[in-house]
Amino acid sequence: LARMNHAWNWDPEQVQYIARYLLRLKHETQTEVYMATWGPKEADTDEARREYAALVADTLEAFTGRGADNLKWFCLTNELSLGQWGSLLGDLPKFRAYHQALYDEFKARGLAIGLLATDAAPAGNWGTIEWAVEHMDDITDVYGGHDYFNQHPPEDPRFYDWFQARLRTVVDAARGVGKDFIL
Repeated sequence: LARMNHAWNWDPEQVQYIARYLLRLKHETQTEVYMATWGPKEADTDEARREYAALVADTLEAFTGRGADNLKWFCLTNELSLGQWGSLLGDLPKFRAYHQALYDEFKARGLAIGLLATDAAPAGNWGTIEWAVEHMDDITDVYGGHDYFNQHPPEDPRFYDWFQARLRTVVDAARGVGKDFIL
């Protein structure tokens, strides 16, 4: 499994480069991929979100049209950031509205890419995943989040018990609706 960054405004040369990379992952390592956008376009109306979803779908369709069927999931944004880091933490209905527009566009095109919710980080923000299970499961294919402790592992051994309990909570929530959780 790999997480890759997505940009809604890639030019055709960048799209070709990323498509080749996705195909390399597919053929050399059979790696499944999910993408999350860095810097999604601000869209405050349903119409603007539909237009944005079409732009995203154009790019993702270019990848799958070249054979990159290992691109399995997409998330609107890394760490619920829109404009600034974590800004959607306080506006999860807006996150859902974006995902609804993406879901509708992907479905209309027959694009076989599911949506991932919520890609939140750090683990203290994983309550958004539980919110997504309750409020947007009908348009979500997989749940996921991440945390950062690889550069400086926590020195307090109690962290590991807390993290395992937090992970168990979101995995149980996802499995409770018959879905997976990606860490």
